[in-house]
Amino acid sequence: MQKIAVIGAGVIGLSTTLKLNQNGYKVELFTKDDPIETNSSYAGAIWDGTFKEGVYREWSEVSLLQYIQDAKSKDSGVTLKELLQIYRTEVPDPWFKNTVPMFQVVSETDKPPGVKEAHYYSVPHIDPKKYLAFLFEKVSKENTIFYRELHSLIELSEDFDVVINCSGLGSRELAKDTTIYPVFGQLLLSDSINTEHSYMDDEGFTYYFSHEGYVVFGGVALRDKEFSKDQDKIIAEITQKVQKILPQFNDSKISKIQVGIRPGRKNVRLETEHLENTKIIHNYGHEGLGYTYAWGCASSVVKKLVASNSCEQERI
Repeated sequence: MQKIAVIGAGVIGLSTTLKLNQNGYKVELFTKDDPIETNSSYAGAIWDGTFKEGVYREWSEVSLLQYIQDAKSKDSGVTLKELLQIYRTEVPDPWFKNTVPMFQVVSETDKPPGVKEAHYYSVPHIDPKKYLAFLFEKVSKENTIFYRELHSLIELSEDFDVVINCSGLGSRELAKDTTIYPVFGQLLLSDSINTEHSYMDDEGFTYYFSHEGYVVFGGVALRDKEFSKDQDKIIAEITQKVQKILPQFNDSKISKIQVGIRPGRKNVRLETEHLENTKIIHNYGHEGLGYTYAWGCASSVVKKLVASNSCEQERI
């Protein structure tokens, strides 16, 4: 049996570990933080399949189906709620309109002012801390967990046949990847305001997501920054943007301010390389779409592992 290590206990590392378990592999998971302290725990977080095509669409679909299934468990932190997505230009119906539980094109009379196209549909909303705890409980039952900070992949290469790198921004050091960069994000949370649905305007990068017991407001994405001295200014900017669509929102409604760092990269890195006799599978660089791609990328990791093992068996 191959010895497999997974590095990282955010949503990418946990979903990858569970997908490996589902395919008969046992894992030793290495993390420096509890899952609820990783960057994944500070996300928005909803499933958003409106971005890239190709393999990204495949990853998004796999994740969507997983979240729909997870929403059936009251302990998962996943709920299916309505989202109003607006566009300033005409767009075609999205590829997932027949996959989500409900989808409607908003009529001309019901569109907000200045909006060219609008879609109203049911989409998975993920409470990050609840979901990470939900996944980690499963991971802990099947695998060995090591709380250890790693500085190089070589530290594991002598002891494992396969190392799966899901370390996100940590790959700058672990994988010596100079193409990955931090993206600072800041959210405003309110537990004293109710919304009928969630809202997303990608062009204006303005949104609010209605979770169980609280609403998340955003957003901001500052490339190459791990910290911002202008957090008060960001609060004012987000508040101003949100008030245009939700007038009842103001400073007094803010119950918590949350900051996090997204692992930015031009493209997700999901590929295999070898470090002496150890197979390294990289799975990082998802930026703000980690929850959208997580389960699809996890499935691709398993496919890569199975395919490479098959090739090695043929050479024997």
